[in-house]
Amino acid sequence: MSSIFGALANVVEVEELQSKVMSQKVITSLRHALITDVHHRMGYSIGSVIANLAYNGDQFWGGVQPSRQSMLDLLVTEMQEWSMDEEIAIEYQSLIPLMKLVQASEDKVACWAMRTVASLSMTQKEFYCNLMRKEGVIPVFKEIAARSDYDVSLSPSLPQLARIVVENYELFFGV
Repeated sequence: MSSIFGALANVVEVEELQSKVMSQKVITSLRHALITDVHHRMGYSIGSVIANLAYNGDQFWGGVQPSRQSMLDLLVTEMQEWSMDEEIAIEYQSLIPLMKLVQASEDKVACWAMRTVASLSMTQKEFYCNLMRKEGVIPVFKEIAARSDYDVSLSPSLPQLARIVVENYELFFGV
């Protein structure tokens, strides 16, 4: 089942394909899978699908139930159970798809993406710190780490997660 959600996560990263995925059946299946994934093996892939679809806003979500806000609330609740220092079954050859979400105007979408990068920077330091350097994304994380205008109900907060990313990067490169 996790490979299905992984494949779906790859599909929704392509904006032109997102509308093909957006349906009552898919959203209901994502909700059920997220709730029943007690070992959190599929959580990041499911979160990727939810975050990418939710990024497009309420109008894109339309009348599909559960609502966009309900799914984002559930995602944030479930993320509280995930350990950031356990290797996750998700791989990125580029951080560009995540960076769009890291900078989302919806803090809960950004939180999923930031938590993903933080986890990857902890568990697969060499690959992801080198990728961050290659793609030049650390200034974005430094900017977020310095800001204070984010949803304070999120724990850890976006600035805290950004600081984790920056610290892991700086420790890896001895900056």
